[in-house]
Amino acid sequence: MNPPDQPQDIIFSPSGCSEVVVLMSTFNGSSFIADQIRSIQCQTFTNWVMIVRDDGSTDETLDIVKNFAADDERIQIVTDNRPSRLGPKASFGALMERAQDMHAHYYCFADQDDVWHSDKIASSLERLKKIEADTGADVPVLVYSDLQVVTKDLVEISPSFYAYQGIRTGEEPPFHTLLVQNHIVGCSMMFNRSLLEMATPVPEQAYMHDWWVAICARVRGIVSFLDEPTVKYRQHGGNSAGAGGIRRLFSLSGWGTLWQKLNWIFLCSVSQSESLSQRLHTRGDSAGVLSPTEAAAVYAVEVWGQLAEMNVLERLGLAIGWRLKSQNNPLTILLYIQLLLLPMLKRLLYRPSKGKEK
Repeated sequence: MNPPDQPQDIIFSPSGCSEVVVLMSTFNGSSFIADQIRSIQCQTFTNWVMIVRDDGSTDETLDIVKNFAADDERIQIVTDNRPSRLGPKASFGALMERAQDMHAHYYCFADQDDVWHSDKIASSLERLKKIEADTGADVPVLVYSDLQVVTKDLVEISPSFYAYQGIRTGEEPPFHTLLVQNHIVGCSMMFNRSLLEMATPVPEQAYMHDWWVAICARVRGIVSFLDEPTVKYRQHGGNSAGAGGIRRLFSLSGWGTLWQKLNWIFLCSVSQSESLSQRLHTRGDSAGVLSPTEAAAVYAVEVWGQLAEMNVLERLGLAIGWRLKSQNNPLTILLYIQLLLLPMLKRLLYRPSKGKEK
């Protein structure tokens, strides 16, 4: 794989307009954003445009982006009348809404502090187009990849994000698992226009934009995994999301904060399922001719969205009937504790602060 600063085999699209739109939300990322933008400029596939929304930075981030944009017309800064500090979910959601007005068919998220492998767009696009050749462009499709976990200085921590997190790869996990734990990292995604339209707007009830997009794809479309890293996933003190490693689950340091975050994620898994169920009914996606897999997914979303209305025996019975489990054993244990304590969690838990942009 070519290093990001030495692109080779440049791939051009015959289309007169940009085929791929890269969505980047920024916030106080001046330490690393130049590396990321350069890695995107060095992609072997060049027919892309990047739209950047700054979420109220107080450092030099926006000035750095403006300097790149002045020299590269593919980089565009977008502004809107929204509050200056939305947080990553709503800021990426705003970019998705803007992307709907653009004449492109493929989209991907870019975090401000990573570094892309030079063939990230090309390899994801190749897989996505192969799937569309069989399904047609009207079917929502999402392709995601592994990530190389690195330090802030780009020194490798692990060649595989999924191995580092103790998450099984290979065959896609059951849909029920994705309902309670997102394993698809947004910065590794590429998805088509059909999925963009289905997933936009991102509802307030969603935990994060990438999890929401992934669930939408699994309900009515296709999700495909590239078993190779396409991103250097930089870990530093300012990550709003990141790779803590499976050992973190067994560490007493910061356990209270982690437990609180996991509980909030659990509650959001219920509320975003309820929101998706409502959208499917509004769009008519829960009616008509559905494959057995689609029908089961639509039903699962509807039932999980009603979890708070069930008593404890009904909740446990549902989980056992589904053989519900997380992507690793420690989190599966926590999940069943959360099912037992759901009413108490709803009363006691408050929403964490928005934190910093990843």
